[in-house]
Formats: sequence, structure tokens, C-alpha cells
Amino acid sequence: MVLTGKTVEINNPDAEGRLILADGVAYAEKKLGSDVIFDVATLTGAQGPTTGKYHGAILSNSAVWEAKVLKAGRITGDCVFPIVYCPELHLSEFNSEIADMKNSVADYHNATSSCAGLFIASHLSTKFSGSWVHIDMAATVASKERATGYGVSLLVGLFGSESNSSYLKFISTSYDTNLT
Repeated sequence: MVLTGKTVEINNPDAEGRLILADGVAYAEKKLGSDVIFDVATLTGAQGPTTGKYHGAILSNSAVWEAKVLKAGRITGDCVFPIVYCPELHLSEFNSEIADMKNSVADYHNATSSCAGLFIASHLSTKFSGSWVHIDMAATVASKERATGYGVSLLVGLFGSESNSSYLKFISTSYDTNLT
């Protein structure tokens, strides 16, 4: 059971990280009262075939935030590409006969990267009126045997000006003025 009280049938033991992310977004909504919630993770092996090794996959309920992240990606070099956001067609992938939902899709040929992100979003309450952004960066985080650092510049570009750090504010200034 996750923080939302939903029960989850584990039909894929390799898809355990999304349970933690589900708790994280539920906590951000319920306990922190967040109106903008980001989750960034190496969530699925499906992200690579979907958007490639140079673009993370972005899934969001907000066209405004999706546009901001796309622009920040172009400016910072941590590129993202939108994937299908269609909960009305994809949430049925998680139907379970013994729990509220399964932790993995029934059909691996049906937008699995999108579905995995929607699993996380399904743990926001129906009353949540804020913005949710998910970035799957599984294929972008490594090149050969080295880490790429993917995502750091993207997040600094988006949020550095909100930091108490004068350094982060300084380096994010050029990003922020171009994001509006």
C-alpha cells in the first residue's frame, strides 16, 4: 500500500521505484501542499527507444510547464521530448483483480514510458489542481561507462533563481530570462 491508501499488485518486481515516486508525489501534494510537482527518474527502459539517448521523456498535465521544460532543455542542452499524456486510454493498463492497481503495464506495446509516468500521476488526488511534470531520463544518464550529469543543468535552468545560493541564482539568470 502506498501513501494514498491504494493497494498495488506487484506484477513486475523490477518496477519498484515507481512505488517510491508515487509516495513522493502524494507526499508533496498532501503534506507539503505543493501546486507544482516534479519527479525526475531513470524510470523505464522504454524511454530510450521512445525519445533516444539525448532527450529525456517529459510527461505533464500542464502545457505551460511542458513548454517551459522544453525551452529550458534547449537552452541548457538537457533536451527533453514530450510523450503521450492520455490517462483516459492508458490507466487501464494497471487494472488488477486483487488490488487497486498493478505496478506495471499489461501490454508492453502500449506507450510503456507514458504509462509508467501515469502510474505515478495516478497517486495525486482527484482534487489536485496543480501542475505535475514527470521526466524519464533512463537512457540519457550514461554514455559508454561514464555518467552524463543529465538533468542537473535542466533543473538549475528551471529553478536556480529560486535557490538561496547566489551561485545558482547567477548561473540560472540567463536561463530564466529566456524561459518566459
